Amino acid sequence: MIKIYSTAKRNLSEICKIHFKELEPILLDRLNAHPLRSRQEDFIRTHLEEIISAPPEELSTIYKRYKAFCIARGKGALKDIKQGLSKIFNYTHFSSKNNLGYNGYSLTRNLDFNTCPYCNRSFIYTIEGTKSKIIRPDIDHFYAKSEFPLLALSFYNLIPSCLVCNRSLKGKKKVQSCMNPYEDGFSNALTFNYFIKDVESGKGFNSRYSVFFTDNPILLNKVNRCKKNVELFKLKEIYELSHGNEISEIIKKHEISSGRYLQMLNKMFPKLGTIEELYNIAFANYFLEEDFDKRPLSKLTKDIFDQLKFFVIDSE
Repeated sequence: MIKIYSTAKRNLSEICKIHFKELEPILLDRLNAHPLRSRQEDFIRTHLEEIISAPPEELSTIYKRYKAFCIARGKGALKDIKQGLSKIFNYTHFSSKNNLGYNGYSLTRNLDFNTCPYCNRSFIYTIEGTKSKIIRPDIDHFYAKSEFPLLALSFYNLIPSCLVCNRSLKGKKKVQSCMNPYEDGFSNALTFNYFIKDVESGKGFNSRYSVFFTDNPILLNKVNRCKKNVELFKLKEIYELSHGNEISEIIKKHEISSGRYLQMLNKMFPKLGTIEELYNIAFANYFLEEDFDKRPLSKLTKDIFDQLKFFVIDSE
C-alpha cells in the first residue's frame, strides 16, 4: 500500500476544506428537509465540520462520540442511531454521474491520485469530457457506509481506489486494524522481497518467484497493521501470480550490468544528472515515495531495486 501524500500540487488540507465548503450547505438543507431525532441533529449541527473533515486517525473517535451522545441515558435517548443518516449523508447522490454539483468526480479530480493506493497495480484516472463524465476511480469507504453512515461523506473516509480492491477484495469488511492510506503507507515498514524458484529466474531469464514481505523489526506496531492490509487485499498472492515478469526485468538489468546499470546510463546520457532521472529512464518508474502514485508497481520496483543494491555513484 502507498500513502496518499499531501504535496504542493495535492494539498490535502485545502482539498478537504473545499470538500466541506461544498457539502456544508447541502447537508444543512437536508437536515432542514429531513429532520432527525433531536440528539442526532444536535450532534451533527454542532460537529458537522469535524464529521466531514476529521483526520483519518479520528474517524472512529467521532463516530464513538456520536454513538455515546445518542444513547446516553435521559430524555431523547435512541436505540437506532443510524436512522435517517443515509438521507443526510447521501453518498448515492454524491457518487451519481447525474449530480451536476460537487460530486465524486470533483473529489477524485481534485485529489489527482493516479494509481490505487491499496494495491499500486492499477491506474485510477479521472477523465471527463466537455459534456459528460467518462471514468473516475472507485471510492472506497474505509469505514463502510452501511455500518458508519455518519461517515459516508467524510473526506478522509473516501479513498480513491481500483474496482478490484474496493469491490472484489474489501467490500464491507471491517478494517479497524488496517491502515488508512491517508494516514500512512507501507514505506520501509514492509518491503517486497522474493525467492527464486529456478536458476534462470535468479539471472532474470525466467520469472518464477515466490513473493513475500520483509518486516522492519523496529516498526513492529506499524508492521502488524501493514500485514492486515496485505491479507485483506491479497497482495502476496496477486503479486506472486501476476508480476514475476516485472521482477525478472529488474534482476536482468542488475545481472547484465553487475549492478552498474544506472552508471552505464549516466555515461551514455550525462545530461541526466540526478538519480531520480536515471532511475526513471532505467525502470520506467519513480524513485521518490511521494511520487509512487504516478505509475503502477512503483513500490515493488523500488523495493527490488534497493534489495539488489544497484550502484549509484561511479567508483572509477
